[in-house]
Amino acid sequence: MLVKLLPLFFNVCSQVLALNQKHIESTNTSPEVFLIPEGNIKIKGRGLTVNRTKVPDQIMEWIEQYLLDPADTTCIDICFEYLNSYSSTILASIIKKIRSVEIMNKKLIINWYYEDDDDDVYEPHRSMYHLILSGFLI
Repeated sequence: MLVKLLPLFFNVCSQVLALNQKHIESTNTSPEVFLIPEGNIKIKGRGLTVNRTKVPDQIMEWIEQYLLDPADTTCIDICFEYLNSYSSTILASIIKKIRSVEIMNKKLIINWYYEDDDDDVYEPHRSMYHLILSGFLI
């Protein structure tokens, strides 16, 4: 039994060690994303995507690897100029996935930055807060 588990153990360990910082450049329709293994996720820009792209898959794959050995505190900084409904759905999926750190008794902080009078960005935040029930700091 131990012989069968060793390859799995080393495979998981090598995946954890291989987790690197990831930077996804912004486009006219998608935000800039920084995924930092020390526990920081930064999403900034415009969420105007209307069709499926590879970016959410890249982010979710990185998060899956991160969750193998997350930092004691994970901090997500979100700063959108605009966020459409499709991008809101993607963001909600990302946040739901990263909330797994709370099950591991780790701390999750979500900072959502927006202009005081920007209801287009505030409303999705409020809706997500109620759906996800996480500790957002606005």
